[in-house]
Amino acid sequence: MWPWDLSNCDNNWQQQRQREQQHSRDGSWHSQHGTFAGKVGLKNLGNTCWMNAGLQCLSHLEPLARHFLTGAYLEEIKKSNAELGQVAEAFAEFQQLVWEGNSKVVDPRKLHEQLATRNGFLFVDYEEQDVQEFFAFCLDGLHEDLNRIKHKPAPLTDEEQLKEDYLYRNENEEVVATLYWRRHLQLGSSFLVDLLQGQFRSSTVCLECDYEDR
Repeated sequence: MWPWDLSNCDNNWQQQRQREQQHSRDGSWHSQHGTFAGKVGLKNLGNTCWMNAGLQCLSHLEPLARHFLTGAYLEEIKKSNAELGQVAEAFAEFQQLVWEGNSKVVDPRKLHEQLATRNGFLFVDYEEQDVQEFFAFCLDGLHEDLNRIKHKPAPLTDEEQLKEDYLYRNENEEVVATLYWRRHLQLGSSFLVDLLQGQFRSSTVCLECDYEDR
């Protein structure tokens, strides 16, 4: 791939959408909703309201919930590694309970147990935690389970790093941003990246002299 060609990223997204549409035809997202269809409460496992709040938010992000409800995630899951895939499987089962179950209250215990195997300190003694930290941790766990990159590139040598640093200093912002994004996708690419990650550029303009700092 040409170093700053991002067309492959768009292709990944388009192909993913086509797969989801096919899965939706096989088992409709709309027709298989349960009695309460997402309007459920989550059982508190002992001061886990912060986790439950995060799970409610993720469960009502429709593209994410649909990806797991239709089974589209199975095409990305890493079956070759026994340690991976379990969080994604537990999250998919949880989505089924939330959207296709017939109970007003859903028990997130199985998903909680799987997440705890990846990062136990977040659940030590059922202490109160930050929901934003939970978001980052849960989404990272799902990303690792669905990561399309099976063989990550070797770290840059000192000489390669110097060449890349020089390029970053001398190219325009668009080229540099594309190079950084390409490097990012070489290390990790999944439906979570397609849906939730991207780049932004900030700038500050002086109101006195109109100098712009980026």
